[in-house]
Amino acid sequence: MKHIRLLKIFLASPMNLIHERKQFFQMIERINMTIAKSLQCRYEIVSWEHDVIPNQGDDAQHVVNEQLCDDYDIFVCMFKNYIGTPTNRYASGTIEEYERALLHKTIHPHIHIMCYFIGDNENEEIKQLKQKMNQDGVLYDEVESSEVFYQRSYTHFVQLLLRNIKQKEQHAMKKKGQDAVAIACVTPSKKVLFVQRSQTSSYCPLYWQFPGGKIDEGETSEEAAKRELYEELHLSIDKSQLKQIHIEHTFFKDDPSLPMKFYLYTYPIKENETILLNEENDAYQWISLEKYYTFQQPLLGIHQKLLQILWKESSILGVFSKLLQYTKQNKSDILPQSLNQCSDRDLHHAYAILQFLGIIKINHQVQFTSNYGRKLLELFVCGYQNHHTLFHNNEKDPISDYQLPMSEYEILRKKRENALYSHEALLSILSCSIPLPNSIRHISNVLIFGTYENELYILLRWDAFAKKYQIFASGIDDETT
Repeated sequence: MKHIRLLKIFLASPMNLIHERKQFFQMIERINMTIAKSLQCRYEIVSWEHDVIPNQGDDAQHVVNEQLCDDYDIFVCMFKNYIGTPTNRYASGTIEEYERALLHKTIHPHIHIMCYFIGDNENEEIKQLKQKMNQDGVLYDEVESSEVFYQRSYTHFVQLLLRNIKQKEQHAMKKKGQDAVAIACVTPSKKVLFVQRSQTSSYCPLYWQFPGGKIDEGETSEEAAKRELYEELHLSIDKSQLKQIHIEHTFFKDDPSLPMKFYLYTYPIKENETILLNEENDAYQWISLEKYYTFQQPLLGIHQKLLQILWKESSILGVFSKLLQYTKQNKSDILPQSLNQCSDRDLHHAYAILQFLGIIKINHQVQFTSNYGRKLLELFVCGYQNHHTLFHNNEKDPISDYQLPMSEYEILRKKRENALYSHEALLSILSCSIPLPNSIRHISNVLIFGTYENELYILLRWDAFAKKYQIFASGIDDETT
């Protein structure tokens, strides 16, 4: 069933315009049967002769007001040389309806107010009414005769219909938002390509981002990714080479009224492949995923988060998923020394993390520390697929609940150096967002957790001022104390 867009017209005029009112109904019906029908739209006129039933009120206009509500899109009033019959409130019923329309427009700005003066027999009342409309900021139209009024109003309402359709389509597109794609071009050595937006860009010039852009109407995300790579980098690719790794639900330009989906794809590329930038970008740079956090240039909006997701997928999550699949297939507590489609470096990162968390132990072989090891690994993978960690805790106060004894500082410092700084991946994968109610300076809400002899400890915090990870302590501000 087709959806018909309905535009309601409130028609107001004194009683001496019966002929013009009939003309107006005929003109609107002509539009409805032709142009409006083809556009799946329709005008509907609200008027006293068709929509009011006899009743009692303060006066006749009060009865009309009670029954004809303010649910309309267009207010039309017509005058000749007579403003109408006075009411208990205004100079005439039509004037009262006009004043009510002005008030209605202050609440609903999209309302159109269209006023017509027909003929040239202008008296003092009509002259004062025109002056009043000028003061109200209302542009009225003056026509010589009823025949000219018919033709003029026909043109106006056709134009209004077309304009309204265009505005509704633009509004619907805005409300829908426009989905977009980002493509991570990743080399075998785990470097990813970033491009810098042109300095002439109207939105965030010189910011860095993945290649990509908006998805055109009727286009799939894969098709958009393929098109954007060609337009921005002049790379001709096969869609089968693209791998979708994430869909981020976000808002266009951070406007909550503009929801959109952001698709993240990966594309395998050689670092020496020829890159030809278009006018949208000024430069490009290869960023190491192993040390992505060292890239200090401003990233556009959501791209910082997408970069972290890409790193987890390529360096951590993919390895953990392969490990989990291996243990399920082999049904063994012994983990492999090497893994297909996984570099030794990435496997060592994964084992360092699992050992640090107490899930595995490493002697002459790698194996789970308990019968629950496989289940913990599964929870670990599941958590990261949903962008969480095993250490989320939004209730406990880390200072009082996890305070680290002074006697163990040196032991944990050595352990931290061996585990964290020799395996840089831990700096991101063990991060956890937690509110710090006892922090006077509110230095940071990023903490690093770990285990030591089956006890959970806070190992490090990120100091936003010093821009480095530090031992979590009580925070002495005066260095002399």
